[in-house]
Amino acid sequence: MKGLFWYETQKMLPSSHAVDTYLEESLESTSIQTMAWKQKLIKACEKGDSINIGNNVFEYSFNVDDPQGITYWVTLFYQSFRFFSFTMPSDDIPQNRRDIAF
Repeated sequence: MKGLFWYETQKMLPSSHAVDTYLEESLESTSIQTMAWKQKLIKACEKGDSINIGNNVFEYSFNVDDPQGITYWVTLFYQSFRFFSFTMPSDDIPQNRRDIAF
């Protein structure tokens, strides 16, 4: 995600920020609140164009919320594995997820 962040924004992800990523399948059996969050994330990403690389091998869309330094991403591999990611200040990411690098 840090590479895509740089590619799309031409900026490095600030050292005060981190990436948090979820496999869509891991959100299937979660709360209604999480499902609402997932729909909000998808809507945020729909504001941007979908970029397709390698004849549907990799596809992504994103949205940048500059005032807060937050970006929203949906990535899709082989039209089968969808991930939801976002960049945000590290302090806003739960402690147990901060060391996961993507």
